[in-house]
Amino acid sequence: ATKKSVIDGIVRIEQTVNSLRLATADYGKALHDGDHIDSMGKMRQEALSTISKTWAEATLGAKTDVDTFQPLVDDISKLQQQVNKFKTVIDEQVGMHLELMQSTQDLFPYVDKKSSKALRSYVNQRLKKKKASSRDNLLEMQALQRKVRGSWFLGATTKDLRHMFYTSFLPFALFSALQLVSYHLGWFKFYNPIVHLCGSLVCTLVAYRVIMGPVIPYLGKFNILCQFVAMLA
Repeated sequence: ATKKSVIDGIVRIEQTVNSLRLATADYGKALHDGDHIDSMGKMRQEALSTISKTWAEATLGAKTDVDTFQPLVDDISKLQQQVNKFKTVIDEQVGMHLELMQSTQDLFPYVDKKSSKALRSYVNQRLKKKKASSRDNLLEMQALQRKVRGSWFLGATTKDLRHMFYTSFLPFALFSALQLVSYHLGWFKFYNPIVHLCGSLVCTLVAYRVIMGPVIPYLGKFNILCQFVAMLA
């Protein structure tokens, strides 16, 4: 092991980390092509491979020259931590794809079977493999979301509304029961309707964020307005 070979390895790792950082900068905001995501995963694996080899060289050198190689070992460890973080970034991007595909799958009962046959098959296969979608199919799913959801008042499927009911009504019912029991047991001297209203609002907003959050970008202004009125009611 030589200091130069270790430093060269560190430089290659740093270049890969910078490339990953730039390429995945908006992974948390926008959906990217599945091939791009796969290439980022391969790039990350290559970085880990280089880290493994370079770390082995550096630790071997540190056995004979601690002062020279130990700082390099520490630098490699820090770079490995950075590379490991990209797994979370990539997994979250794949998760966004899977959310869209699952949501699109829920819309298939509302569209013509013949015209959506290819997309149905593609989505089912990708969901089974838990892999991100290609750009063309991504655009097709987004168009389908806007078309179908935009034709409804609330932009929500029956399944969405059912989940909203369970995730909103049941926690609120439990909250109300605890509040009333506490009041009758004398834990509180008065019943506060404002607290009751705030509890209802929190339960509704949490349920809405969890169920409808992923599809908000595909809803029209009219859908949002209808949902706002429904939540107030």
